[in-house]
Amino acid sequence: MKEAGIKDPKELKMVLDKALNDDNVPKVYANGYITATGQGDITLLFQRNGKAVSVLNLSFSVAKTLALTLGQTIKDLENKTENNIMTVHDIQKALGKEIEGNGEKDG
Repeated sequence: MKEAGIKDPKELKMVLDKALNDDNVPKVYANGYITATGQGDITLLFQRNGKAVSVLNLSFSVAKTLALTLGQTIKDLENKTENNIMTVHDIQKALGKEIEGNGEKDG
């Protein structure tokens, strides 16, 4: 767990647990997203199976900090598990090659 302002792991866990158990805090699952850049912020449209489920607006500095934190979190997970997590683009590319290799595109 990481957050730009809280350094103590126990405090981070407490804040996270409180939010996860608070019925007033929305919980959203997404398996897709669209990004848009405005004059002063970034908009993220989160989707589940192609349907919008949430919109999040972030300042540029918070968006960049979040991007760096997410990247480091994934890198840490990959190092600990010795497993490379594929991006959606990697998966699409791999499936495209697999389909070509199976002759399915040739019909």
